[in-house]
Amino acid sequence: IHSKNYQKKRNHLSHFNNNKQQQSFQSFSTPTLTPRLFKEEDMEQNNHLSNNLHSTLSSHGLFEDSLGRQKRIKVLNELEELLRNWVDKTLDGSSQKDSSTSHCGSANRATARLIPFGSYRLNVHSSKSDLDVLVLCPSNITRTHFFTTLVDDLKVDKRIKALHPIPGAYTPVITFYMNDISIDLLFARLIHDEKLCMINNSDVNGSRIEKQEENEQINHHNDQNHQNQK
Repeated sequence: IHSKNYQKKRNHLSHFNNNKQQQSFQSFSTPTLTPRLFKEEDMEQNNHLSNNLHSTLSSHGLFEDSLGRQKRIKVLNELEELLRNWVDKTLDGSSQKDSSTSHCGSANRATARLIPFGSYRLNVHSSKSDLDVLVLCPSNITRTHFFTTLVDDLKVDKRIKALHPIPGAYTPVITFYMNDISIDLLFARLIHDEKLCMINNSDVNGSRIEKQEENEQINHHNDQNHQNQK
């Protein structure tokens, strides 16, 4: 008798849970539309308030002008060239030179790849913001190389000021100024060098620069519009 009662309760509970799951699934599968945040008649006022906010922030120097943005792009290009020369020189002086070349073929080999991130990558930086960048290196380039041979190259470069390597940090980082722009340089290396070859051979660098120049033209146009409004 007890066994039969237990089985009935179990079947009833199972049927109840199945119904709840079906109801939950139906409630999530039903398409819904979120209400509009603004009505059409409010858009003109919202645009006016947005323009006023932009003008106020610009008057306090929170937006970088076109010359500052061009300078950052130039510093990024020069830093990437410096890092690639460092990687090539380090590989040339090691016994593992051929292994890096074999992944990419004789015409090319894996080398450094500079990737901006943070406020600059999101295009929300100010004129005084630093540049957060990550250098991706081949597998043969180690953390020790980053804090020795690269630091040595940075020390003799006249464009570099206030060099401060932090070898004790969990994330390898070197901070410095390059042409008066503050930079936080982080280090990482890929296990599979062919992934770096794919990046370097796919014209990602050119696409990135073209995108930056396109954004630069848009920002310059916006600067002119706000100057005309004043």
